[in-house]
This record gives sequence, structure tokens and C-alpha cells, in this order.
Amino acid sequence: MAGKRLTIGMMRANRRPGANAKAHAHAAHVFGADFMFFNPTGVDLDKNTITGWRYDKTRWRRGEMPLPDVIINDQSSAKYRKIWNALSRRVPFTSPPIGDKAEVFQRMTDGGFYPELQLPTVRLSSFRDVEDFLGLHRKIVLKPQEGSQGRKVTFLGVEENGFRINTGTSWELFDADQLRAFYRDNFRKEEFVAQKYIDSTDRNGIPFDIRLHVRRNRTGKWSVIRIMPRLGAGRSITSNLAAGGSIAALKAYLGMQFGEVDGARVEKDLRVLAAQMPERFQALYLDRRLDALGIDIGLDSSGKPWLFEVNDFPGTTISALEAAIARVGYALYVAEHPSETKTSQSVWQGMT
Repeated sequence: MAGKRLTIGMMRANRRPGANAKAHAHAAHVFGADFMFFNPTGVDLDKNTITGWRYDKTRWRRGEMPLPDVIINDQSSAKYRKIWNALSRRVPFTSPPIGDKAEVFQRMTDGGFYPELQLPTVRLSSFRDVEDFLGLHRKIVLKPQEGSQGRKVTFLGVEENGFRINTGTSWELFDADQLRAFYRDNFRKEEFVAQKYIDSTDRNGIPFDIRLHVRRNRTGKWSVIRIMPRLGAGRSITSNLAAGGSIAALKAYLGMQFGEVDGARVEKDLRVLAAQMPERFQALYLDRRLDALGIDIGLDSSGKPWLFEVNDFPGTTISALEAAIARVGYALYVAEHPSETKTSQSVWQGMT
């Protein structure tokens, strides 16, 4: 494709282009590429055209355009099955899924992915599983297999006079019957995993984790977008920004938490993980080329890292332009190297 001006498409379900899309449009301009934003409903499969938006200097203009050379896809658009299937065969997509939490943890366990950092995690099928896991670890966290942004994350802990519960907004004390009823009312309509709880809280008792945001870039290599402490809000046990959390500067925050010397050691460890983890995680997925990861790390009181979870499609609200530059750069790399970056068609069809 040497000499050809490439067009990058960003496909999002039922949305108009906003600030994030504008950041991608500016990044495409820097790389000498065109950029378009569209919804699946704007695709005409018979004409091989898309009605969408282009950013023209100061404003978005809507019109009909040919299919782009590469598509920055999302997950929610996969519900438009016919359009998704057809596009994924005609145009390379950039962002394959990694599966739900249970699948990810199973792949990490089977593949020997940093076993010293992994927390015991099990898939729940009944209240008996909760009882057994709680009896073994005393303090656990329940997470939806398909959850994101801290949704429905629940803490359960064994106390001398009952069970301590936190659903993200408040603490309650249940007896055994209340706990069983709580499970029946809240955890039987979707699938959950249970994970051993690690006390990753700062000196003020505020929960935090460290998000390692990594993406492939213009050369197809992994790059670190940002390493950021995320702090919880109110009575929450999670530190997700969507749940009202906040972020802090890495060096300053670790220094306050662990002291200057130990804070520097922890920061070095985190930077090593951010540099090495993506390739090792990619090795767990031979049928797809991953483009971005949000790796969530907890730190206990000694500063030892623990792997909370690995997410695909990490949010880009923070460091939006840096993320857009890497994402657009990698999209161009995918357009130029389709065989090297090819994802198995069965992976794309599995999303619909």
C-alpha cells in the first residue's frame, strides 16, 4: 500500500463522534491518514459504502464514503451480527476480544502467566461454591464474568458474628440465612467469579489499584500509555474511575504510600511488569493479535504486586491523545500488514 493515503474507520454502536473520536481524527492527520467515524447502521453492504462522519478542520461532516482500509472496532457493535460478520471479512479489524474473566483467568493459569502474582480465582455455579471459597480464604471478592468498570463487584468476609458484605456503596453484616438470600437475589441471573481478597488500601483506608495501560503502536510493538494509581471513592471497595474514583501521580503516590526508597522500588517493579507483561499475555492467544490491555495490579502493605485482572478495550478518558496516537498508529500497521496481524475469523464470529 505504499503511496496510498489510508483511511481509518472507527466503528461504534449508536453514538455520534465526540471528544475521543476527535482525538483519533487529529492523530490520523498527524500520520497522514484519513479518518471516519460511523455506526453499524450506516453500513450499506450492497454498495460497499458507509454513511458516517469525517472531521473537516473544525467540524464533523456527514456523508457517504467507501469502506475504510482498517476499522477500529468495539465490542458492542457486534450485536449487529450481519453487518459485523460482513465487515470483518472485507476489512481488517484492530481489536479482538480476550474473553470473559473466567476464560482469562483459566488461560493465565494454564499458560503459567506470572503464577506468583495470580490470586486464586474460581467460576461460581452455586451458593455452595461461595461457601467453599469463603471458608478457604475468609475474605473474597465476587465479580461478574462479563463485568467492567467495577459493576457489581462485591466483598464478602467471614466475621466472628456473621459475614461482612460490601456491594460498592455500604458495609452490612449478614447472618448465614441473609447471606444465602443475598446470593439468591443478586448472583443467580448472570455468571460470576470469586477471587481471594487482597488488602490493597492506602494509609487512609482508601482502596486503590495500579492500571497498566498498554497498546501496540505504529511499529506494531507494545508501548506503555500510562501507569496510574486509581483510588476508590466513598465506601466503595473498587477503584474504578467510572464508579467515582480518581487518579494520582505514580511516583508521588507510591512515595506517600511506601516511603521514598520502597516507593521507588515498587515503581521500578511496575514499569518492568508494564514492559514485559503484554508479550507474555499475547502468547496465551495464538489465534488473534491483541492490540490493547488494561492490566490491574493491587499492592499489599509490603508493596508486593498482585494481579487483579486483565481487561481488553481499556478506557481512554485519561491520556486520550496518547492512546489515540498509539491506536491510530497500530490501525495503520494492521492495514499495511494484514497477514501478520490477522485474527482468526472464528474469533470475530464468536463475538456476535
